[in-house]
Amino acid sequence: MRLADIYSACATRYASGSFTIPDYWPNDDNNPAAGTAHARVWFLPSENDAGSLGGNGVDVQTGILQVDLMYPTNIGIGNILDKADAIATHFQRGHSQVYDSQGVQFTGTNVTSPRNEDGWIRCIVSIGWMAHVVRSVV
Repeated sequence: MRLADIYSACATRYASGSFTIPDYWPNDDNNPAAGTAHARVWFLPSENDAGSLGGNGVDVQTGILQVDLMYPTNIGIGNILDKADAIATHFQRGHSQVYDSQGVQFTGTNVTSPRNEDGWIRCIVSIGWMAHVVRSVV
């Protein structure tokens, strides 16, 4: 599988959005400053199904790029919803990104209702993706 390339394609597409909010990925040791709006980005592979048969066929890998928007409480929800909308718009169904010859197609987004969680307002943007991965049987 080419999960590293799929991850990089998703990260490249996210970075091209210039969302003007600090983002934190699983491999980032930094912590957000208290009370500062930020995004936590998660790469979540899911199903790996056969797209065709044979040793040189294609597999279909799917998953979600999850963006947890974290905003301070007591400022309303307008800003967090604006940011969620900007991210969802950047990943509209049908958009794609290529990294090192591995293509990834974005299959749609889902935005949850903002909710109070551990002293933050949290809104989750789930971005569906799929990639056709060439199977190589040795």
